[in-house]
This record gives sequence, structure tokens and C-alpha cells, in this order.
Amino acid sequence: MLAVLAAFLFISMIFAAKALPNLKDVLFNRGSLFGQESETVTCPNCKQTFKRAPGSSQTCPHCYHSF
Repeated sequence: MLAVLAAFLFISMIFAAKALPNLKDVLFNRGSLFGQESETVTCPNCKQTFKRAPGSSQTCPHCYHSF
């Protein structure tokens, strides 16, 4: 039982290590958790370009404007 728990925790740590660097991108709708698909857009408010995930509503990471 202890070996199963250790294996589960080890796999969970690997998943977390791969997911954490992209968490900021996911929170601002700029990419998927593991970076499969994204596109470059320009914010209409501050004119900064950034990568985002395909979708209807996005949040600019520079000025936090939703468009």
C-alpha cells in the first residue's frame, strides 16, 4: 500500500512540475496547460501583443483589459 502511495505522489509531482510554468498563461487565457495551441493577438486597449488560447473572451496580461 505504501508503494502505491509513493508511486502516486511521484507521478503527481511530475505532473505539477510540468504544469506550474504554464499556470500564469492559463490564468490569463493565453494558452493551454501544456502549450498545445495558442495564437498571437494585440490588445485593443494598450496595443501590446501576447499569445492566447483560441476562445471568445481574453484578458490582457499588461493592462488586464478583457476583450
